[in-house]
Amino acid sequence: MRVVIDARMMSPLVTRGIGRYIEELVRAMLDILSPQDRLILLVRYPNTSPFLGHPFVEHIQADIPWYSLQEQMRMPRLYREARAELLHVPHWNLSLGYRGPLIVTIHDLLLRHQTTSSKASTRHPVVTMTKQL
Repeated sequence: MRVVIDARMMSPLVTRGIGRYIEELVRAMLDILSPQDRLILLVRYPNTSPFLGHPFVEHIQADIPWYSLQEQMRMPRLYREARAELLHVPHWNLSLGYRGPLIVTIHDLLLRHQTTSSKASTRHPVVTMTKQL
């Protein structure tokens, strides 16, 4: 099986929590993969991946910012080009144009329980509004 993981947040240069989750998920999956299975990681910075050179892991560069229009437009094509039999998006920033089998991880429901937490943002108001939608 070809499992594609949107691993753009996996990098010591990028994020901590979700990036760490992706890295540990990949490690756990490598322990249970069959020899015919492959993990395809869509990464922003391939050179920083701790899985470079692993025989069951392929890397595809996806230097596409999350929460962007580019993400919505370009990521579905990358998923198709990676020939995903299963896609895992480890955050709620799923590209709405993708129509294949997928898993989305939602790490917490803070916005559901504390709706005012989304009001505290240093981002441009358009970005904040888009994220809220």
